[in-house]
Amino acid sequence: MRRRPVLRGLTALLVVVPAVLAVAPARAAEGYGATVSTIDDAFDQQVVRIQPGQSVEWTMDGRADHTVTADDGSWDSGRLTPGGDFEQTFTKPGVYPYYCRYHGSPGVGMMGTVLVGGVDLPGPSGDVVPPLFIPAGVLAGSSSPAPTMLLASS
Repeated sequence: MRRRPVLRGLTALLVVVPAVLAVAPARAAEGYGATVSTIDDAFDQQVVRIQPGQSVEWTMDGRADHTVTADDGSWDSGRLTPGGDFEQTFTKPGVYPYYCRYHGSPGVGMMGTVLVGGVDLPGPSGDVVPPLFIPAGVLAGSSSPAPTMLLASS
């Protein structure tokens, strides 16, 4: 008589799946744009792009406390503990850099950028310029025992 556990499982599946699927349209209707996971001393995505009127949600998935603070101080999450979250809505196109007050500062350390609309990511040519890793000793005059990181130039 193993049919009852199977029927219970199917019944639960028929109840849970529609409920989960109903959440996605609700989030889209609320202006959902992106989620950034905050792990120990890093944001899992350093750059996210959303549209004006959408929100970014930061989830605290690591073991340490963090903040999500605009470089210009215009918004701040306050202290966020593990398991917490913070959401910020961006109404105007632009580039919004942010950082964690405990593990960085504007432009340094634990930081990220929200791009709203069709704006370019700031860089030498307005494009995304990835770092270029060069093994130690390859550059003339390099005495570094570790790999050297340079910004590629266009």
